[in-house]
Amino acid sequence: MFKTLIAGATALSLTFTPANAQGFDEDQIGQIIFGLFATAAIAKLIKDNNRPPATPTWTQPAPRVEHIAPVPHRPATPRNARKILPQRCINVFQTDQGRVRMFTRGCIARHYTHAVNFPRNCERDVITRQGFRTGWAVRCMRNAGFRTDRRNR
Repeated sequence: MFKTLIAGATALSLTFTPANAQGFDEDQIGQIIFGLFATAAIAKLIKDNNRPPATPTWTQPAPRVEHIAPVPHRPATPRNARKILPQRCINVFQTDQGRVRMFTRGCIARHYTHAVNFPRNCERDVITRQGFRTGWAVRCMRNAGFRTDRRNR
């Protein structure tokens, strides 16, 4: 900034000093000064145009939207609401010991909000041909007082 200021002051002083000695009139001096300012303005525009943009070019990702479970057609009473499990979460797995019917952990996590209160003695870990599965045995859950909503979706 100071270089530009000093260079401008030097240019103006050199412009006015020999102007009287050579015999320039006021119009010619005005044209010279206007030319210097125009050159400085064009140089500044070129310099500003070559700078990288001040703001980043990336955009912030949208926030994740939580899934809202649909409202049941027949809402259960608050007392029994925690004991009604979704029918669609019952899966049948073929193991070496035979067929096992279970409420799978992933489905219950998606479609049921009170899974923390499940009895721990009903949890089952089985090995199937597709891999290791975790869930709750259907018969044990029925004996513990849980029922299904009897809707297949």
